Amino acid sequence: MPISPLENEFLAKLPGPDYDQLRLSLQAVLLKKGQVLYAQGSLPDMIYFPVSTVVSFFVELSDGYSIEAVTFGRESIVGAAIPTAGSVGTMRIREEGVAYKISTANFNENLLKIVSISQAASHFYVTIIEMMMRNIACVSHHRLSQQLIRWILHTLDSTQSTTILFSHAELGMMLGVRREAISLALNELYLLNAVLLKRNRVEVLDRSLLETMVCECYRLAYAPSNLH
Repeated sequence: MPISPLENEFLAKLPGPDYDQLRLSLQAVLLKKGQVLYAQGSLPDMIYFPVSTVVSFFVELSDGYSIEAVTFGRESIVGAAIPTAGSVGTMRIREEGVAYKISTANFNENLLKIVSISQAASHFYVTIIEMMMRNIACVSHHRLSQQLIRWILHTLDSTQSTTILFSHAELGMMLGVRREAISLALNELYLLNAVLLKRNRVEVLDRSLLETMVCECYRLAYAPSNLH
């Protein structure tokens, strides 16, 4: 897996010597779609730095639904913010791809010794809270088509691809709407020649058009220019 760890924005922001220290303990791993990193109630034994994968944090409901509360792409560190009581939801791979991992014990040791890592982690914890709050506001205020575009663009940024694999039912469950609503929203984008729809996948044909249609939540929270 030749992708550099520096494709992860968290690692890329560290000063060179501090990154070099952490790099000694990083191991590349291919994460498969649907793979569970942390189950509800569990504590992480590994910390992950996505470079071409997307990790979703799901809140599990008693009726079987799993609502996507926040997603982690290549701007992220995954697992470091889980409380000592265990994860309140489930961390699951949404898009297959590469990440780098380090043992939680090793990361925590570096967290205590290297100021830049501690500061970067603290900043990202705040960013997670802001992302979740913005997601709540977006779901309450913006049209489903805009939420869908935001979801698509962030996925493209994280996977560095133009194709996303998902079923309408899967996405409907994540966004908390019926699959029929997802189908209507995707068809709206198809009729504008912004996307090409295939079975269980969507290929983005006109990203610039999607960027003109998306709500401000994408630019404020996820746009690449805001991750540096």
